[in-house]
Amino acid sequence: LYSDRYPTLKDEFNDATNHVERVLQRDIDLTWDYTACNEQYSRKNNIRLLGLEEQLDENLETKFINCLQENLGEEVKPDEIEIIHRIGTRRPADRDDQRSTQSTKPQAVIIKLVSNKTKMHLLVKRRQLKGKKLVIVEDMAQDLAKRLKAIKEKHSVESMWFTNGKIKYKLKNDTRVMELKGWINLPVLDIE
Repeated sequence: LYSDRYPTLKDEFNDATNHVERVLQRDIDLTWDYTACNEQYSRKNNIRLLGLEEQLDENLETKFINCLQENLGEEVKPDEIEIIHRIGTRRPADRDDQRSTQSTKPQAVIIKLVSNKTKMHLLVKRRQLKGKKLVIVEDMAQDLAKRLKAIKEKHSVESMWFTNGKIKYKLKNDTRVMELKGWINLPVLDIE
């Protein structure tokens, strides 16, 4: 009779432990949000160019400027580019000739532009690349990309995309475009 009305020491301990675990998980999520936001903010002027053919001893800046001129009709001046380089590892097309400069898939090019306005202008114009081997995308922090991929696999999510440093999504049962404010809000996306 006494044990039915009052919680046992074991129950109280379990409740306290669960509360501490929830608080710690929330703190971890908030810390991740802060860190991810800072890392993503440092990439706010970055874009990635996929599909740009590689050559030995290439002048990547000139090649990028010419690519934009030929494919988008856009003129970007060299002083608008802060940093440009390829990322990833080079994979030879012919395994017998490891010195081959042709790869099965060209390494992505990451471009840090001086202005976010230039970046957004190029992202709007990238529609003209449809049907071509070139693709321009926003640069995204690796951890953010992994989480975005995991969220896209949720059954309740119809579509999800990344734009201007923000994650936007639509649920299958809702036509509104929503913005993910933080990883703490993720349980909403588990709705079946």
